[in-house]
Amino acid sequence: MEFNSLSFLMFFVPLFVAYHLFGKNVKIQNIILLVASYVFYGIADLKMIPVIAVMTVAMFVRHTCL
Repeated sequence: MEFNSLSFLMFFVPLFVAYHLFGKNVKIQNIILLVASYVFYGIADLKMIPVIAVMTVAMFVRHTCL
């Protein structure tokens, strides 16, 4: 998905709106961005999903244990 394509615009606009609908709830905003990242990279290449999953778990563990 290219950044200057109609498909990216159709992906970004609902994401932008959903993100700002929960302006006061940072946890939901983070979940929205996490899910959107998985979708975005999954559309580009399904092989990226395990990489992102490992990085998600690693960062979660790092920031909750330290």
